[in-house]
Amino acid sequence: MLYWVAATFKPKTKKDEEELTDNIVIQPQVVVAKTEQNAAMMITVKEAETLAKYDLDRVNIYVRPF
Repeated sequence: MLYWVAATFKPKTKKDEEELTDNIVIQPQVVVAKTEQNAAMMITVKEAETLAKYDLDRVNIYVRPF
């Protein structure tokens, strides 16, 4: 099955800890996988170098059927 997979990062300001808008970390990509979890894992492994630059507690990975 085809899936769209993207990742965003939710930054926080140091001054007042207010949440800001999400930033796109990984542009939406089409992935062929059996399940949504497999699609997310494939992108996570493929883009590991990019994701390593961010605090993973604030990274969200979004998966939708294509």
